[in-house]
Amino acid sequence: MTREDYLRAVEEQIRCKKARPMVRKELEDHIQDQRDAYIVEGNIGREAEEFRRFLSFYACCAGGLP
Repeated sequence: MTREDYLRAVEEQIRCKKARPMVRKELEDHIQDQRDAYIVEGNIGREAEEFRRFLSFYACCAGGLP
């Protein structure tokens, strides 16, 4: 699952269509902040693994998405 796939899947779970862009932006910012923190720490390989786990965990929580 790519970042875009994840964000799209989360958006589809939100009933209020007006809230979707706001929630998407918040998630994008959070993901970017975490990525930047890993890079600053010099953990680029770790960042990739953590991001993969992040997407896998939340995909499961969002109703068994692939």
